Amino acid sequence: MAQGRPQKICMVCGEDCSNRPRTKDPKGRYYCKPCFELARRRYQKKAAARARSRAPAPPDAHGQPYVLTEPAPESKQAPVPSRPSAACPSCGRPLPPNTKICVNCGVNVATGRSIVTSRGLDEGLVYSNAEQVLRGISWIVPTGILPVASEAMGSRRPYATWAIAVLTVFVSVWFWFSTDAQMGSRKKLMLWAGNESPSAELILEAHNALPPGQQVVGRFRWYQLGTHALLHGDIFHLAGNLLFLLIFGSRVTALIGNIATVVLYPILAVLAALAHMVSAASGEPEPMIGASGAIMGLAGMYFVLFPVNRMHMAAWFRWWFFFRLGMWAMRGFWAVLIYIAFDILYVAIGAETGVAHWAHLGGFIAGGVLALILLLCRLLNAGRGDLISVVLGRHAWKLIGRPSESDRLGLHLPRA
Repeated sequence: MAQGRPQKICMVCGEDCSNRPRTKDPKGRYYCKPCFELARRRYQKKAAARARSRAPAPPDAHGQPYVLTEPAPESKQAPVPSRPSAACPSCGRPLPPNTKICVNCGVNVATGRSIVTSRGLDEGLVYSNAEQVLRGISWIVPTGILPVASEAMGSRRPYATWAIAVLTVFVSVWFWFSTDAQMGSRKKLMLWAGNESPSAELILEAHNALPPGQQVVGRFRWYQLGTHALLHGDIFHLAGNLLFLLIFGSRVTALIGNIATVVLYPILAVLAALAHMVSAASGEPEPMIGASGAIMGLAGMYFVLFPVNRMHMAAWFRWWFFFRLGMWAMRGFWAVLIYIAFDILYVAIGAETGVAHWAHLGGFIAGGVLALILLLCRLLNAGRGDLISVVLGRHAWKLIGRPSESDRLGLHLPRA
């Protein structure tokens, strides 16, 4: 955004002296009357001190004793010592001396790094509400550690995330309470992976669990790549995924917009499902349900877009009436890495936990790659808190553009 430059800036105080008494040196630099008088008084005090100590005054550039006199006219004014001026390394705007932050584009003048900002929240209210909820949950789940809120740049209301959460709840509840006669429909919505023929034990177990006429192992259908993300096994499975959906999805949607979320969320679900199918291709057919793969995709986008923004965590422990709760804030990238590290560990040791860890990893990688593509194509403006800017600093300008006033204000404008 273009701005007019001040016409007459005092080189000492940095204020506009266009409408004030001023002087001008031969180099065209301006000084307001109060700053010049202050400099003259300081010199007179030093000269008096030297006279008392019988020390000669230091000569000027021509070898003559230097004496501060009344200011000359603007065209012939003698120079007055002053602090050097500065310019913003991003927008090039001239700045007053000793300026640390360019308020136009929000960068540190000395280092060129952008100042990371976020839309904060009422921590007292968040912690109070979280404590009330977790006190009740602790009677069912005695111990745990979960995120309760996150901070990031974004001004849009996450309607798409809320709609996805409502749809997921509706379909999951229908899945739980559907009758045996609807088992065939329910089974077709699960994601079936595994190319090997089912064993006799698996066929017998499936045969005995179903009513006559429906005793058959499920088969893969293309739409299962998306429908599996709407189904959950029980209330705890659903509640856990909804929490992470709201924590990560709301912040990502607030930045990328509701339409982009509606488009990207199914893509993340499909990519996470494909990663799971590749990992389970050599096994027997088995179903996979849950939105955690797609949600980890949103976590991957959060990791790239808001790595240094704060995430508020809560850990609790209950033993009968003994209850302890701790809450703290940490950088977003640490919180995401902690959760993804468990998936990497379980995959590395080959542990059978009943969790689709490869779906988590596939979704996380897919989300991170999609976010990087959007940044490199300059379709997103994360307020300079994104992973590229944090790692590369001013060197990121060649990849995602220079900082602008829209970064500081949190506006969603393309970069030059």
